Amino acid sequence: TWYKANSPYRVTGTVTVPTGNTLTIQPGVDVLFDADVQFIVQGSLHAVGTAQDSIRFVKGTASEWGGIRISGGDSSTIAYCRISDGNAQGSVPDCHGGGLYVAGTGTRFGLHNSVISANTSSVSGGGVVVTEGGSLVSVAAEIRDNVAGGAGGGLVAAYGANVVLSNCVVSGNSSPANEGGGLHVYLAEGTLTNCRITGNVAATNSGGVRLISSQVTFTGCLIADNAASSYGGGIWLSDASAAQLTNCTITGNMGVDANTPAGGVGSWASQVILKNTIVW
Repeated sequence: TWYKANSPYRVTGTVTVPTGNTLTIQPGVDVLFDADVQFIVQGSLHAVGTAQDSIRFVKGTASEWGGIRISGGDSSTIAYCRISDGNAQGSVPDCHGGGLYVAGTGTRFGLHNSVISANTSSVSGGGVVVTEGGSLVSVAAEIRDNVAGGAGGGLVAAYGANVVLSNCVVSGNSSPANEGGGLHVYLAEGTLTNCRITGNVAATNSGGVRLISSQVTFTGCLIADNAASSYGGGIWLSDASAAQLTNCTITGNMGVDANTPAGGVGSWASQVILKNTIVW
């Protein structure tokens, strides 16, 4: 257990939670990184703050750190936390998931009432990556102002991952050299309910949401004011993807190049079902 009374915890070397172990972090703890290292969880992490007393994972004297890396087939939970200033770089998989990286079948992660902001990655998932069969359940989280060198400025779900987002905000993220400014879903599945995907930007396809060989269901979501330089300012689907949008609003999105299709929703060799949905 990391105790509030001992806060801040200043990290000067790589943190590892081994398989079979649980690290509990009390409300009010600041985890400050004085070295550019990773926070590796092979067992379980329980970092649950409160609305009045949150937990922070942020840079200390270092200009950046390596993000939280979760694997090992266990369950972890973060609530009322902030994860900022992470930078994923180097070889695979260290170049994915600037703030948070969740990987492996049976690896389950809960992210609630938290903020993932101002993180970067040299390749994919400036904010969050969920991959290789991992799963993410998130309620009332904000994934904002993250940047990816490759695809998925905000969040990437890939290779059998499953993400379930409720009342979440994905905003202001960018992929300045690639696609999927907000969300990038590749060979994966997702369910989004009452979420807001706004103000994200991509250099190529889909400022808001990019689906490749994936299935995502949207209910009561707002997809607005996203921009891409190519296909699908709001949403772009390809390669036998499927999306169903019910009671959603898709508005103000833009494909910057007037010669390419679909400012709002674009689909190639895929299926889109719209029910009670506004595309404006």
